[in-house]
Amino acid sequence: MKIEQAIISRIKALVDPELVLESLGFDVIHRGSKELRGPCKIHGGDNPTGFRFNLDTRTWACFTRHCEGENERDLVGLVQRATGKTFVDSVRHLAELSGIDLNNKEQVG
Repeated sequence: MKIEQAIISRIKALVDPELVLESLGFDVIHRGSKELRGPCKIHGGDNPTGFRFNLDTRTWACFTRHCEGENERDLVGLVQRATGKTFVDSVRHLAELSGIDLNNKEQVG
């Protein structure tokens, strides 16, 4: 299934980042006006605030075990890294969380 870039962008803009993190098993221990912080589930969580999600750019960074240079820092990439899902399955995960039915032409059209 091919998902249009415009639909992916809409899903990423609509989904609640904190809900995404919760669905992936992340523990948000600090909520700021621009950032969510907590241990990184992907990298073992050895730094209590090593994982950071920027609410303005809707991207993530991790300062645990030197992973700052990794790619795919958007929400789709986060789902992929945390779950091992494919790109399309990661988009489906986000669509479910945002309430968008990818099979409903009215919602995705």
